[in-house]
Amino acid sequence: LWRLKSKFIAASNSRDAVKAAERLAREGYTPIINLLGEHYRSRKKIDRTVDDYRYLIDLLAQFHIKGRVSLKPTQIGLAVSKESYAWNLMAILRHAHSQKHIQDVPVEIDIEKKARAYDTLEVFRHVPGEFNVRQAIQAYFHVSEKDIAEFIKCGRKVRLVKGAYAEGEFSKVQVDDRMIALSEQLIA
Repeated sequence: LWRLKSKFIAASNSRDAVKAAERLAREGYTPIINLLGEHYRSRKKIDRTVDDYRYLIDLLAQFHIKGRVSLKPTQIGLAVSKESYAWNLMAILRHAHSQKHIQDVPVEIDIEKKARAYDTLEVFRHVPGEFNVRQAIQAYFHVSEKDIAEFIKCGRKVRLVKGAYAEGEFSKVQVDDRMIALSEQLIA
């Protein structure tokens, strides 16, 4: 556990995060970089965050790091509207897969509070498959089984997570059991 924990490295800026990602990639890991913050309502802050993700993508591509970026929907507009979020997400995805990059930089969509989960997944359903984006799904929601089945059927990528919020619908033991069952569903 200590070895895994020591691999989680917070950085105070994008360049330091990419340096840490480069080191982790050399050690055989696939680093995931995300920016701290959520629930942005300021247009200026949202636009700056979208630009920051584009910059991270550029750095990962420039240094040929086999890593990915993970974004929180409320960082890029979901706290304002589903439309704002969808627009900004597509701008980031187009940038991650632009012709100027030697390699595509994979993008993962985090899943936040239950109140935002429906809109997050609804937008994901409409992202064209060629963007190869991966959506996090929380094991502690009743609908996760149905969502996973739908995304498997459509050939979409998901990342199963336990979830970090206290708003789950199951006890810790039940969530652990669901993680096993949902993992088996994904593997099958």
